[in-house]
Amino acid sequence: METISLKAFVDKKSNRVAFVESDEFFVDILFSFLTMPTGTIIRLLSSLSPQNGIGCMNNLYKSVENTDVMYFLTEVCKDMLLLPHNAAAAYCKSLKLKIDDSDALRSFSGRAMNRIVNLSCQAPSSSESDARNRGVFVKGLTRFLVSDNFQVMQASSLASISILTKLGVMDTDTIEERTFDIGVTEVLKLLQCSLVSKTPLTDVLLAREEFPELRIEDSLQRISLTHGILENQSERNGETSVRLVVCKSKKVASRLLAASLYLNLLLVIHSCDRYQKMP
Repeated sequence: METISLKAFVDKKSNRVAFVESDEFFVDILFSFLTMPTGTIIRLLSSLSPQNGIGCMNNLYKSVENTDVMYFLTEVCKDMLLLPHNAAAAYCKSLKLKIDDSDALRSFSGRAMNRIVNLSCQAPSSSESDARNRGVFVKGLTRFLVSDNFQVMQASSLASISILTKLGVMDTDTIEERTFDIGVTEVLKLLQCSLVSKTPLTDVLLAREEFPELRIEDSLQRISLTHGILENQSERNGETSVRLVVCKSKKVASRLLAASLYLNLLLVIHSCDRYQKMP
């Protein structure tokens, strides 16, 4: 499987990617994100997992997909929503990692949008004798720095110092150089994170998974199982039933918290059962 190698500079103190150094291949892919229609982005992200999407846009896409073609003006109208044409599609086909598998040379024509037209758009040519032509949007043989928030600049000592300064890194000893090989899956995750996060490189390369912070003042979000169950227990036909009240206004349970609550629940039920069996 085709991959692209990235040299990442990671701040060990904050466990964050400060920036990556790359060639034109990676930057071309990042710039290609700007050419994609929303429908294409939603379709590509759904290929990672049916639950992936941007807000509720995946539901909108799914609605078009599930609506019978008889309710559209023409069949092509439905196709153009699910597979919108990318004006730079011919160029994107030349990217080192092909993340969009749709037909690059199709468009929709006619006032009633009832025809699919094949285009003769020509992809950029590359010459083996001139390596500078191997890029798609940027010239080849160029090194770039890409910050965690996707600021792209030509690689230089001044650029790297500028990024570290903005991040508040005063001691370069905390910076560790790592190498990551990324493929289509990681690129799609970067696309998704770039739309919802200001730290997409850290989120994907370091696979950072953050959980909501539970604060003491969030009393409604905290679940006191022991207190709640003992006050709300009842007996019916010799069985103990409990009522658990959870505030649904915010999602507060991480997988770690859920496991802890489940264990506490078992312990409380066991204690209640032993108490009821006492003579």
